[in-house]
Amino acid sequence: MPFEDELGNALRRAGDDFTTDGHALVEAGERRGRRLVARRRAAVFGVSVLALGAIATGGAYTGGLFDGAGGSGGGHSQVNVAAPPELPARADARAVLESLVPKNGITVASKGGEGDYAYLVLDDGRGASLVQVNVQESMGEALGGRMGGAATLPDGTKVLETKQPGEKGGAGVLWWTVDTLRPDGRRVVVSAFNTGNQAKPATRKEPALTMEQLRTIALDPKWFG
Repeated sequence: MPFEDELGNALRRAGDDFTTDGHALVEAGERRGRRLVARRRAAVFGVSVLALGAIATGGAYTGGLFDGAGGSGGGHSQVNVAAPPELPARADARAVLESLVPKNGITVASKGGEGDYAYLVLDDGRGASLVQVNVQESMGEALGGRMGGAATLPDGTKVLETKQPGEKGGAGVLWWTVDTLRPDGRRVVVSAFNTGNQAKPATRKEPALTMEQLRTIALDPKWFG
């Protein structure tokens, strides 16, 4: 009997005696293959899904998929994974606000906030005055038509100035605000109060900063580095 026939018969006899569930083996193999693919996806950047499937079966790697030109097996080429570029850091809101406050007899009694929000309590000798800022990105669509009545500068920046009573319960509190929206959606809102705490009564007739000073602060390019 030819050798190939003898080998085939031997394999069939061995298969008859082997009772393990074939479906279970297939499923286990598929699970292992999926795990291998997941690992290689994490380790190798830019390899196609087809190549990953070949690697999972064990043939592509030994067949020279990652070898040099022509798959001659002259050593595996190294895949360099470039780190994602760092985004430019936005200026610290509290530091910028403090740097923009006029220095003509005004001192900073206290300060706080973090990230895109910051506040200062100013003292010019005539009572405490709270000044706060909020810096936001991509606000053009979110604001919708809420910048109605705003003036538009030559560069397209919208500037809305408002004066209204405070909303935190402090008696006699005034709330002055300059709201600015750049054409690219960047927004800076600067507010000043005639008290050091919005929830407490007014400590002075008007805020320590004028509307013109608030406008200058809000439009300063320092907010975005």
